[in-house]
Amino acid sequence: MTESCIMQDVGSTISTLNALKKLGVSVSVDDFGTGYSSLSYLKLFPLDKLKIDQSCVCDLFSSN
Repeated sequence: MTESCIMQDVGSTISTLNALKKLGVSVSVDDFGTGYSSLSYLKLFPLDKLKIDQSCVCDLFSSN
């Protein structure tokens, strides 16, 4: 799934992901950080893997 997909309806997404997890499905999110969500949302989602978009981390270690 992509960030924009999970952020459209957070409540519904959490319910759906929890149901999938109960069935044994692994859940991954691709390109997190390309849209409008914050890292605080990550705590809400039962994710197995997360791919953070390069644009979010490329300048973390550069000097200003």
